[in-house]
Amino acid sequence: MTCGWQSASSVAFTSPAIDHDCQRHKTSRPNRTTHQSIMDSASVSPETMQQLQNMSPQEKQQLNQFIQGENQKAQIQGVVHSLTDTCFRKCITGKITSGGLDRSEQPCMQNCVDRYMDANMTVIKHLEQMRSM
Repeated sequence: MTCGWQSASSVAFTSPAIDHDCQRHKTSRPNRTTHQSIMDSASVSPETMQQLQNMSPQEKQQLNQFIQGENQKAQIQGVVHSLTDTCFRKCITGKITSGGLDRSEQPCMQNCVDRYMDANMTVIKHLEQMRSM
């Protein structure tokens, strides 16, 4: 989980659930680079640590970019999961009898997704305004 140290592009995938988890666990911004923090929390062999230390600055930058990309993918997957769960619980109230949505469920799901995205965009705009102050 990343809390408060996402790149500007990854803020677009921030959700209230992520922020809540960060506050609940009182996670703070790491002082070191992302890959160093991951290495600290993972079980890494001495050989792997030596290889990481021997990497060129360009290789370290590429590794950091890869890790940031993977973090962003995980955030997107988390938001999609949260959106799916929230809208499914709200809109699919009856017994599932076919492979598709019935007439009342389909507009409910579309409206739920639209409102979720609207709320997310409002939060993003607010965070960007706060960041520019």
